[in-house]
Amino acid sequence: MQRPKVVIIGGGFGGMFTAKKLQKLSQGDLDIELISKINYFVYQPLLPEVAAGTLNPQDAVTPLRNLLKGVQVRLAEVTDIDFDAKQITLLQGQRKILQQVDYDHLVITTGQVANLSLFPGFEHHSLTMKDLSDAYRLRNRVIECMEMADVTRFPDIKQRALTFVVGGAGFSGVETMGELAEMVDRILPEYPNIQRHEIRLVIIQIGHRVLPELPEHLSEYALNQLEKRGVEVWLNTGIHSATQYAVYTNDGRSGFQMYGQLAMQHWCPSTPIRKVRSTHPPPPNLRWHRPKYWLTTFCIAHVARIWPPSRTRRQVSWRRSAEGAEWQKFMEDA
Repeated sequence: MQRPKVVIIGGGFGGMFTAKKLQKLSQGDLDIELISKINYFVYQPLLPEVAAGTLNPQDAVTPLRNLLKGVQVRLAEVTDIDFDAKQITLLQGQRKILQQVDYDHLVITTGQVANLSLFPGFEHHSLTMKDLSDAYRLRNRVIECMEMADVTRFPDIKQRALTFVVGGAGFSGVETMGELAEMVDRILPEYPNIQRHEIRLVIIQIGHRVLPELPEHLSEYALNQLEKRGVEVWLNTGIHSATQYAVYTNDGRSGFQMYGQLAMQHWCPSTPIRKVRSTHPPPPNLRWHRPKYWLTTFCIAHVARIWPPSRTRRQVSWRRSAEGAEWQKFMEDA
Protein backbone atom coordinates (compact mmCIF):
# COMPACT_ATOMS: atom_id res chain seq x y z
CA MET A 1 0.00 0.00 0.00
CA GLN A 2 1.37 3.39 -1.03
CA ARG A 3 1.99 5.77 1.84
CA PRO A 4 0.46 9.29 1.78
CA LYS A 5 2.99 11.80 0.45
CA VAL A 6 3.60 14.95 2.51
CA VAL A 7 5.74 17.65 0.89
CA ILE A 8 7.15 20.47 3.00
CA ILE A 9 8.51 23.57 1.25
CA GLY A 10 11.14 25.36 3.30
CA GLY A 11 13.91 24.21 5.63
CA GLY A 12 13.73 26.87 8.34
CA PHE A 13 12.25 26.64 11.83
CA GLY A 14 8.73 25.84 10.64
CA GLY A 15 9.70 23.32 7.96
CA MET A 16 12.32 21.50 9.98
CA PHE A 17 10.20 21.12 13.13
CA THR A 18 7.16 20.09 11.07
CA ALA A 19 9.10 17.35 9.30
CA LYS A 20 10.70 16.18 12.53
CA LYS A 21 7.41 15.96 14.41
CA LEU A 22 5.48 14.32 11.54
CA GLN A 23 8.19 11.70 11.16
CA LYS A 24 7.99 10.94 14.87
CA LEU A 25 4.19 10.78 15.02
CA SER A 26 3.68 8.81 11.80
CA GLN A 27 6.17 6.08 12.73
CA GLY A 28 6.95 5.51 9.07
CA ASP A 29 3.34 5.62 7.81
CA LEU A 30 3.99 8.86 5.88
CA ASP A 31 6.28 9.53 2.96
CA ILE A 32 7.74 12.91 3.97
CA GLU A 33 9.82 15.06 1.66
CA LEU A 34 11.30 18.45 2.51
CA ILE A 35 12.30 20.84 -0.29
CA SER A 36 14.81 23.58 0.46
CA LYS A 37 17.18 25.79 -1.52
CA ILE A 38 19.96 24.98 0.98
CA ASN A 39 20.70 21.62 2.56
CA TYR A 40 21.36 22.91 6.07
CA PHE A 41 19.31 24.46 8.86
CA VAL A 42 20.41 27.95 9.96
CA TYR A 43 19.85 28.94 13.56
CA GLN A 44 19.41 32.61 12.75
CA PRO A 45 19.61 34.01 16.32
CA LEU A 46 23.29 32.99 16.31
CA LEU A 47 24.21 34.83 13.10
CA PRO A 48 25.30 38.04 14.89
CA GLU A 49 27.78 35.95 16.90
CA VAL A 50 29.09 34.46 13.65
CA ALA A 51 29.44 37.93 12.15
CA ALA A 52 31.38 39.13 15.21
CA GLY A 53 33.64 36.09 15.20
CA THR A 54 32.64 34.96 18.70
CA LEU A 55 31.08 31.77 17.32
CA ASN A 56 32.26 29.34 14.68
CA PRO A 57 29.99 29.19 11.60
CA GLN A 58 29.55 25.43 11.96
CA ASP A 59 27.97 26.01 15.39
CA ALA A 60 25.12 28.01 13.81
CA VAL A 61 24.20 25.51 11.07
CA THR A 62 23.31 21.83 10.98
CA PRO A 63 22.82 19.63 7.89
CA LEU A 64 19.13 18.91 7.37
CA ARG A 65 19.86 15.26 6.64
CA ASN A 66 21.41 14.88 10.09
CA LEU A 67 18.40 16.46 11.76
CA LEU A 68 15.75 14.65 9.74
CA LYS A 69 16.50 10.94 9.71
CA GLY A 70 13.95 9.14 7.55
CA VAL A 71 12.86 12.31 5.74
CA GLN A 72 13.72 12.79 2.07
CA VAL A 73 15.56 16.11 1.66
CA ARG A 74 15.58 17.62 -1.82
CA LEU A 75 17.84 20.53 -2.73
CA ALA A 76 15.75 22.54 -5.19
CA GLU A 77 13.84 25.78 -5.81
CA VAL A 78 10.05 25.64 -6.12
CA THR A 79 8.71 27.71 -9.02
CA ASP A 80 5.11 26.55 -9.47
CA ILE A 81 2.33 24.93 -7.42
CA ASP A 82 -0.72 23.42 -9.11
CA PHE A 83 -3.27 22.92 -6.33
CA ASP A 84 -5.78 21.18 -8.58
CA ALA A 85 -3.29 18.58 -9.83
CA LYS A 86 -1.49 18.46 -6.45
CA GLN A 87 1.80 18.90 -8.21
CA ILE A 88 4.87 21.05 -7.55
CA THR A 89 7.26 22.23 -10.26
CA LEU A 90 10.82 22.90 -9.19
CA LEU A 91 14.33 23.57 -10.46
CA GLN A 92 17.09 21.29 -9.25
CA GLY A 93 20.67 20.48 -10.06
CA GLN A 94 23.42 22.69 -11.43
CA ARG A 95 21.62 22.95 -14.76
CA LYS A 96 18.34 23.94 -13.09
CA ILE A 97 16.35 21.15 -14.70
CA LEU A 98 12.57 21.33 -14.32
CA GLN A 99 11.07 18.50 -12.27
CA GLN A 100 7.55 17.71 -11.02
CA VAL A 101 6.74 16.35 -7.57
CA ASP A 102 3.28 15.05 -6.68
CA TYR A 103 1.86 15.31 -3.18
CA ASP A 104 -1.14 14.33 -1.08
CA HIS A 105 -0.59 17.02 1.55
CA LEU A 106 1.41 20.22 1.19
CA VAL A 107 2.99 22.33 3.94
CA ILE A 108 4.30 25.77 2.96
CA THR A 109 6.94 27.17 5.33
CA THR A 110 8.90 29.51 3.08
CA GLY A 111 9.37 32.12 5.79
CA GLN A 112 10.48 35.67 5.12
CA VAL A 113 12.63 37.54 2.65
CA ALA A 114 14.27 40.92 3.09
CA ASN A 115 12.18 43.64 1.47
CA LEU A 116 14.41 46.70 1.14
CA SER A 117 12.70 48.15 -1.91
CA LEU A 118 10.26 50.19 0.22
CA PHE A 119 12.99 52.65 1.20
CA PRO A 120 15.14 54.59 -1.28
CA GLY A 121 18.72 53.42 -1.41
CA PHE A 122 18.38 50.46 0.93
CA GLU A 123 18.76 47.78 -1.73
CA HIS A 124 22.18 49.05 -2.76
CA HIS A 125 23.55 50.59 0.43
CA SER A 126 22.57 48.31 3.31
CA LEU A 127 23.28 44.85 4.66
CA THR A 128 20.88 42.26 6.08
CA MET A 129 21.26 39.47 8.64
CA LYS A 130 19.43 36.45 7.24
CA ASP A 131 21.94 33.70 6.45
CA LEU A 132 25.62 32.81 6.73
CA SER A 133 26.62 34.87 3.72
CA ASP A 134 25.11 37.95 5.37
CA ALA A 135 27.14 37.32 8.52
CA TYR A 136 30.36 36.99 6.51
CA ARG A 137 29.53 40.13 4.52
CA LEU A 138 28.92 42.21 7.64
CA ARG A 139 32.12 41.04 9.33
CA ASN A 140 34.22 41.71 6.23
CA ARG A 141 32.67 45.15 5.84
CA VAL A 142 33.50 46.13 9.43
CA ILE A 143 37.11 44.97 9.03
CA GLU A 144 37.44 46.84 5.73
CA CYS A 145 36.26 50.05 7.38
CA MET A 146 38.65 49.63 10.31
CA GLU A 147 41.54 49.05 7.90
CA MET A 148 40.65 52.17 5.94
CA ALA A 149 40.27 54.32 9.05
CA ASP A 150 43.62 53.20 10.43
CA VAL A 151 45.65 54.43 7.44
CA THR A 152 43.71 57.37 6.01
CA ARG A 153 45.05 60.90 6.46
CA PHE A 154 41.67 62.57 5.93
CA PRO A 155 39.51 63.11 9.06
CA ASP A 156 36.19 63.12 7.16
CA ILE A 157 36.93 59.74 5.55
CA LYS A 158 37.95 58.33 8.92
CA GLN A 159 34.71 59.55 10.49
CA ARG A 160 32.62 57.96 7.77
CA ALA A 161 34.48 54.66 7.97
CA LEU A 162 33.99 54.44 11.73
CA THR A 163 30.23 55.09 11.72
CA PHE A 164 28.04 51.96 11.91
CA VAL A 165 24.24 52.01 11.87
CA VAL A 166 21.68 49.30 12.62
CA GLY A 167 18.09 49.93 11.53
CA GLY A 168 15.58 48.26 13.84
CA ALA A 169 15.85 47.48 17.56
CA GLY A 170 14.05 44.17 17.73
CA PHE A 171 15.74 40.88 18.65
CA SER A 172 17.96 40.77 15.56
CA GLY A 173 18.84 44.46 15.59
CA VAL A 174 19.80 44.64 19.27
CA GLU A 175 21.83 41.45 19.13
CA THR A 176 23.57 42.57 15.94
CA MET A 177 24.53 45.89 17.52
CA GLY A 178 25.63 44.23 20.77
CA GLU A 179 27.90 41.82 18.94
CA LEU A 180 29.18 44.60 16.69
CA ALA A 181 30.16 46.67 19.74
CA GLU A 182 31.93 43.66 21.27
CA MET A 183 33.75 42.94 18.01
CA VAL A 184 34.96 46.52 17.69
CA ASP A 185 36.26 46.54 21.26
CA ARG A 186 38.01 43.22 20.72
CA ILE A 187 39.87 44.15 17.52
CA LEU A 188 40.54 47.80 18.40
CA PRO A 189 44.03 47.12 19.92
CA GLU A 190 45.16 45.91 16.48
CA TYR A 191 44.56 49.39 15.02
CA PRO A 192 46.89 51.84 16.79
CA ASN A 193 45.62 54.89 14.89
CA ILE A 194 41.99 54.48 16.02
CA GLN A 195 40.64 55.57 19.40
CA ARG A 196 37.43 54.15 20.86
CA HIS A 197 35.75 57.55 21.05
CA GLU A 198 36.17 57.91 17.28
CA ILE A 199 33.92 54.91 16.61
CA ARG A 200 30.23 55.75 16.35
CA LEU A 201 27.63 53.00 16.81
CA VAL A 202 24.01 54.00 16.19
CA ILE A 203 20.82 51.91 16.42
CA ILE A 204 17.62 53.49 15.10
CA GLN A 205 14.18 52.34 16.24
CA ILE A 206 10.90 53.74 14.94
CA GLY A 207 9.10 52.70 18.16
CA HIS A 208 9.33 54.25 21.60
CA ARG A 209 11.51 51.48 23.10
CA VAL A 210 13.96 48.76 22.13
CA LEU A 211 12.91 45.12 22.14
CA PRO A 212 9.17 45.90 22.05
CA GLU A 213 8.42 42.15 22.16
CA LEU A 214 9.64 42.01 25.77
CA PRO A 215 8.25 43.52 29.00
CA GLU A 216 9.12 47.16 29.50
CA HIS A 217 11.58 46.60 32.34
CA LEU A 218 13.62 44.26 30.14
CA SER A 219 13.59 46.84 27.36
CA GLU A 220 14.95 49.39 29.80
CA TYR A 221 17.69 46.99 30.86
CA ALA A 222 18.70 46.37 27.23
CA LEU A 223 18.71 50.11 26.55
CA ASN A 224 21.00 50.75 29.51
CA GLN A 225 23.39 48.00 28.42
CA LEU A 226 23.61 49.40 24.90
CA GLU A 227 24.34 52.88 26.18
CA LYS A 228 27.01 51.55 28.56
CA ARG A 229 28.75 50.06 25.53
CA GLY A 230 28.79 53.42 23.81
CA VAL A 231 25.85 52.83 21.46
CA GLU A 232 23.66 55.77 20.47
CA VAL A 233 19.99 54.71 20.59
CA TRP A 234 17.59 56.81 18.52
CA LEU A 235 14.00 56.06 19.50
CA ASN A 236 10.83 57.28 17.76
CA THR A 237 12.92 57.71 14.63
CA GLY A 238 12.56 56.12 11.22
CA ILE A 239 15.09 55.88 8.42
CA HIS A 240 13.88 57.70 5.34
CA SER A 241 16.59 56.83 2.83
CA ALA A 242 20.23 55.88 2.44
CA THR A 243 23.02 56.68 0.02
CA GLN A 244 26.55 55.39 -0.29
CA TYR A 245 27.74 58.04 2.15
CA ALA A 246 24.82 58.93 4.43
CA VAL A 247 21.63 57.84 6.19
CA TYR A 248 18.65 60.20 6.43
CA THR A 249 15.96 59.98 9.09
CA ASN A 250 12.32 61.01 8.82
CA ASP A 251 12.28 63.35 11.82
CA GLY A 252 14.06 66.21 10.14
CA ARG A 253 17.51 65.50 11.51
CA SER A 254 20.26 65.70 8.95
CA GLY A 255 21.86 62.51 7.76
CA PHE A 256 25.14 61.43 9.30
CA GLN A 257 28.01 60.40 7.11
CA MET A 258 29.20 56.80 6.71
CA TYR A 259 30.53 54.34 4.14
CA GLY A 260 27.63 51.96 3.61
CA GLN A 261 27.74 50.34 7.07
CA LEU A 262 23.93 50.17 7.41
CA ALA A 263 22.56 46.87 8.73
CA MET A 264 18.80 46.61 8.22
CA GLN A 265 16.46 44.27 10.12
CA HIS A 266 13.31 44.88 8.04
CA TRP A 267 11.48 41.76 6.88
CA CYS A 268 8.38 41.16 4.81
CA PRO A 269 6.32 37.94 4.85
CA SER A 270 6.76 36.47 1.42
CA THR A 271 7.61 33.36 -0.55
CA PRO A 272 10.02 32.66 -3.40
CA ILE A 273 7.38 30.70 -5.31
CA ARG A 274 6.85 32.46 -8.62
CA LYS A 275 3.55 30.98 -9.75
CA VAL A 276 0.51 29.20 -8.34
CA ARG A 277 -2.34 27.60 -10.28
CA SER A 278 -5.75 26.49 -9.07
CA THR A 279 -9.44 26.68 -9.88
CA HIS A 280 -9.72 29.28 -7.08
CA PRO A 281 -6.34 31.03 -7.21
CA PRO A 282 -5.21 32.67 -3.97
CA PRO A 283 -3.93 36.26 -4.04
CA PRO A 284 -0.18 36.83 -4.49
CA ASN A 285 2.41 35.45 -2.03
CA LEU A 286 0.18 32.50 -1.02
CA ARG A 287 -1.01 34.44 2.02
CA TRP A 288 -4.62 33.28 1.59
CA HIS A 289 -6.08 29.83 0.95
CA ARG A 290 -9.62 28.91 -0.02
CA PRO A 291 -11.69 26.34 1.92
CA LYS A 292 -11.26 23.81 -0.90
CA TYR A 293 -7.65 23.27 0.17
CA TRP A 294 -8.06 23.24 3.96
CA LEU A 295 -7.53 19.50 4.21
CA THR A 296 -4.48 19.33 1.90
CA THR A 297 -2.61 22.65 2.14
CA PHE A 298 -1.15 24.12 5.30
CA CYS A 299 0.74 27.37 5.90
CA ILE A 300 3.16 27.63 8.79
CA ALA A 301 4.94 30.61 10.38
CA HIS A 302 5.22 33.92 8.52
CA VAL A 303 3.20 32.82 5.48
CA ALA A 304 0.29 31.64 7.65
CA ARG A 305 -2.65 33.90 6.96
CA ILE A 306 -5.64 31.80 6.00
CA TRP A 307 -9.15 32.85 4.95
CA PRO A 308 -11.60 32.85 6.63
CA PRO A 309 -9.87 32.98 10.03
CA SER A 310 -10.53 30.86 13.13
CA ARG A 311 -12.53 28.09 11.44
CA THR A 312 -10.45 25.00 12.13
CA ARG A 313 -7.45 23.97 14.15
CA ARG A 314 -5.48 23.65 10.93
CA GLN A 315 -5.46 27.39 10.51
CA VAL A 316 -2.41 28.15 12.57
CA SER A 317 -0.89 31.61 12.40
CA TRP A 318 2.41 31.63 14.23
CA ARG A 319 5.03 34.29 14.63
CA ARG A 320 8.45 32.90 15.43
CA SER A 321 10.31 34.14 18.47
CA ALA A 322 14.10 34.05 18.47
CA GLU A 323 14.15 30.41 19.61
CA GLY A 324 10.97 29.22 17.91
CA ALA A 325 9.52 28.22 21.30
CA GLU A 326 5.92 28.79 20.26
CA TRP A 327 6.23 26.44 17.30
CA GLN A 328 7.83 23.71 19.37
CA LYS A 329 5.06 23.97 21.95
CA PHE A 330 2.38 23.73 19.28
CA MET A 331 3.96 20.65 17.76
CA GLU A 332 4.29 19.01 21.17
CA ASP A 333 0.60 19.64 21.87
CA ALA A 334 -0.56 18.54 18.41
